[in-house]
Amino acid sequence: MRIKTFLIFFLFFPVIVLAGDGPVVEIDKIIITESVSTTKEVPVTAQPSGSISIKSTAPKLESASDRVQQISGVHIQRYGGLDEATSISIRGSSGSQVKVLLDGVPLETASAEGIGLGHVATATLSKIEVYKSLTPSEFGVGCIGGVVNLKSREFEKGLSQRYGLGFGSFLTFDTLGELMYGGKKNDVSFGINYRRTDGDFSYLDNNGTPLNLADDQRVNRQNNEKQTIHPYLKWHHRFHDRLEMKVTQHFFRIDSGVPGLANFQSLTADKSLTEWLGSFQFDAKGFFKDRVKVSNNIFYRLIKSQFSDPNAEIGLGIAQDNDNITWIVGDRFLWQTDLSKNIIVKEGAEYTYEWFKPKDYVAANPVGSVSSRHQINVFLEPHFYFFKKKFLFSLKGQSINAFYDINNNDNSLNNAGTFTSGKTENQFAGSAAINFEPVKNLHFKASAGREVRLPQFVEMFGDQGFVLGNAQLTSEKTLKFDAGIVWLKKYKDKAVGKIHFETNYFEAHTDDLIQFEMVSGYARASNIGSALIRGFEVGISTELFKYISLSSNYTFQWAKDSAVNVGNFLVGRPKHEINAGVDFEKGIFSTGMDVNFIDDQYLDGLNTQRVDNRLVLNFDTGVLIKERYRLGFEIKNITNSQVVDAVGFPLPGRSFFGRVDVMF
Repeated sequence: MRIKTFLIFFLFFPVIVLAGDGPVVEIDKIIITESVSTTKEVPVTAQPSGSISIKSTAPKLESASDRVQQISGVHIQRYGGLDEATSISIRGSSGSQVKVLLDGVPLETASAEGIGLGHVATATLSKIEVYKSLTPSEFGVGCIGGVVNLKSREFEKGLSQRYGLGFGSFLTFDTLGELMYGGKKNDVSFGINYRRTDGDFSYLDNNGTPLNLADDQRVNRQNNEKQTIHPYLKWHHRFHDRLEMKVTQHFFRIDSGVPGLANFQSLTADKSLTEWLGSFQFDAKGFFKDRVKVSNNIFYRLIKSQFSDPNAEIGLGIAQDNDNITWIVGDRFLWQTDLSKNIIVKEGAEYTYEWFKPKDYVAANPVGSVSSRHQINVFLEPHFYFFKKKFLFSLKGQSINAFYDINNNDNSLNNAGTFTSGKTENQFAGSAAINFEPVKNLHFKASAGREVRLPQFVEMFGDQGFVLGNAQLTSEKTLKFDAGIVWLKKYKDKAVGKIHFETNYFEAHTDDLIQFEMVSGYARASNIGSALIRGFEVGISTELFKYISLSSNYTFQWAKDSAVNVGNFLVGRPKHEINAGVDFEKGIFSTGMDVNFIDDQYLDGLNTQRVDNRLVLNFDTGVLIKERYRLGFEIKNITNSQVVDAVGFPLPGRSFFGRVDVMF
């Protein structure tokens, strides 16, 4: 009864952040918008379904995953606490079905190695975009679940400096230093972010007997420390008005313990990740009477992943000392032609080469064989505008071609399987979308398409930790559809500034779904057959008296197995999720509170292991002194709720954090 009352209250009395036809950022505000294009000019890309604009002085100790989860339809699974790896689900998708990019560099890999949303601090970002439906060709091949695009800090004119220091519970530190210069020909920025935490929060250990409450005890999380260092460099050079070069470089070094699942604590297992990633992009325009724009983005990633479990405390049941190397090199070319004011066409091609080499020093033969994958993808994306651009019709077609050379002699496994090397896949993906504005401020949107997701190496063969591979995997194929209404109204009245309402229905039919399932302490990937996901989103936001911003969104999803465990819910897909918040800002003072409710969800395909619903309440406040010093304080999980995430990891209870930022 309590849960139903909570749902009814937030459905019929929704409250959230200021939203409108574009992000507006004031003093350290985080703006979340459910977007719709209202521009009368021809856009160069598809509009994101949701976006988050982040003020450069945001005084919080948080990662990109903390903010993305506030967009409707987005669900985050966490793996152990603060600043830890996360998995993102959009409209019932799995984490591997979502494409994440950082400054144009795709963060997903064939080997599933590398950084993710939980490793990127929002203090280093200016904007986060989420595409749930049609994704623009600028991001290359689309994904079943959608795309999350992380944009690092935008340049400011002249010379500026920024320094930040944060401290909080579990000996958590966060420091940031950044130097930026914006000039006529060159823009340059260099920064470094350092984060660390002991992660030794307390949680309720059920001693492996969830039905026996007598042996439950509260213990501290062990071996959960973590530190991240992230230096980054951006350089934009304008050769002239028609040609620009953009260079972006990021380096990540992450060292952490591996605490283990649920009540199975680990004392000695650890992992480290070293990653270089970057891109070199050239943008040219003004060809053929200013009708043609050309972009070429060369990107790369070098990833060194190390995992050690000398006492076989977790994972595959044997000692491990792994050292894996992954190379990714790619080139994405895009040609855009404005055939007229009402027709634009984008065409392009993308080549990606991924190379993976495992090594296990405990094995008799420590060096495993190299696995690689080549991708050659071609895409075409026309946009058509009718009725004075009140009706938009967009198409996108992609030819996806993958060429594997995979070896399965992974020495981390007790029994190596066999499967065919030299595998080739040729797939087609395509989508169509419309956006119609019959009357001012009211939009109807709809899209439909077919998307493909190639299996990752880690899904095809186990490598480290508690992951066990499956050599027989095939690609996932999804048919998806969504439709919705957006209403945006601006008022000149002082009491109400804007009201933004949006609702969407979505549906996805996936065949050959790849799912990690818990089997005897392992997580094994398998094609569970097919799945059907249906749901809807509702969001509303408004601004009152120019000082108060209210917002809320509700997502319902019905994600079910339609082949093997017919009628059972998919792992880690809650039926209900609600986000709501209230923010007050006047003069130099700001404060806010937000709440996140997640319904029950399951750990296994048989739906025998369940994670109970959770309600997390957060509070923050801050003051800006002389437009130079920003002081912030926040409390996470105010009610100290006992929280366990969908993969069985306990998460922190009540915690406190403070931060100071200085700008010059």
